[in-house]
Amino acid sequence: MMQKEIIVIGDVELGSGNLTDDFISDRALSTLLVSLGQKSHPVDLVMNGDTFDFLKCPFYKDGKATYPRHITKEISLMKLQNIYRAHERVFKAWKEFVSHPKNNLYFTVGNHDHELVYPEVQEDIKVLLGGTENIHFPGLVYKLIEPNATFLLFSNGKLVCTGTKNKQQLEDSMSQLLKNVKTALKNY
Repeated sequence: MMQKEIIVIGDVELGSGNLTDDFISDRALSTLLVSLGQKSHPVDLVMNGDTFDFLKCPFYKDGKATYPRHITKEISLMKLQNIYRAHERVFKAWKEFVSHPKNNLYFTVGNHDHELVYPEVQEDIKVLLGGTENIHFPGLVYKLIEPNATFLLFSNGKLVCTGTKNKQQLEDSMSQLLKNVKTALKNY
């Protein structure tokens, strides 16, 4: 059986290169991404939320920077282009990583990059990274308040649960998730 490595990176928060952009480690992240891509075995790289900081990325209208409270597909696409221009080195490293068919790149949604829910934004990212089939935007992030748990539901039916403190909390969370899904399907 071939070895497979799963790497999870969260809260990178790439911005548009202006004063509100906190990310300054393009060289270090790019070096890491390229080295992961060159491994002899498959690597699944999960960019686990807040990869992009759309929230603090300005939208330019009539040459003036604004920070709209509501997001639209058009605003999101323009912000993505600004992020790309500011961090082209990172995008090139991701492109190099996914150029190896054995590797997969997953982008999950965080609270700073809800814009990833737009299919057009996902498609633009794929185009910027070479349009390969090994770039994924998995399913759904589902958060339970009681018990405290966050689920990442993948389109292939698998899930990841975080936030639970012990096996009992995990089991309670799974039961509550299943109950909520059944209720939603019944009402659908």
